[in-house]
Amino acid sequence: FGEVPPTVEQLDDLNTMLKRFWDLETMEITPPKPVMTPDDSAAWHKVSKSIKFENDHYVVAVPWRNERPSLPNNRPLAEKRLESTERKLAKNPELAESYQKVIEEYLEKNYIRRVPPDEPIPAEEWLLPHFPVVRADRSTTKTRIVFDASATFQGKSLNSEALPGPKLQADMLSVLVRFRKELVALVGDVSQMYHQLALT
Repeated sequence: FGEVPPTVEQLDDLNTMLKRFWDLETMEITPPKPVMTPDDSAAWHKVSKSIKFENDHYVVAVPWRNERPSLPNNRPLAEKRLESTERKLAKNPELAESYQKVIEEYLEKNYIRRVPPDEPIPAEEWLLPHFPVVRADRSTTKTRIVFDASATFQGKSLNSEALPGPKLQADMLSVLVRFRKELVALVGDVSQMYHQLALT
């Protein structure tokens, strides 16, 4: 009685909203498994076959593209990059102190070790350059050390010789959708996860 009927535009908007609602309602709770490329499958197989648990840590082999490659000695590159990092730290004492604390923490946790001067030099070696990344917005560790596996020397790098493997992180939409599956959600954060792995 006297009500104004909805316009065509309003009906279209309503139909669009209703369609989006039903699309969400019928969305799969468990997303399909991602399709892996041949390289992804090869990396997954090599890691799965080699992984073992020793001395409270997981040990895994590097998933080389072929057999273990013969990498050139990149010490000249690593030393040049180290000098560049040291110059940067010398200009910022606060950053240098924070960087040193991270190094000391790695030593305490046995992520790294000091190489004694009398230790024999291996027949082959590849040194990883490193540099600081500062996150001023972080409430905990504002400075972290990045080891540059993409550093190239004589046309080779660790990243070019090793398989990257499949993407392990779930996309955000899949994570949010899975919250509909159960009443309780559990999350975890492994502290410095990648430093917990030993490589062979």
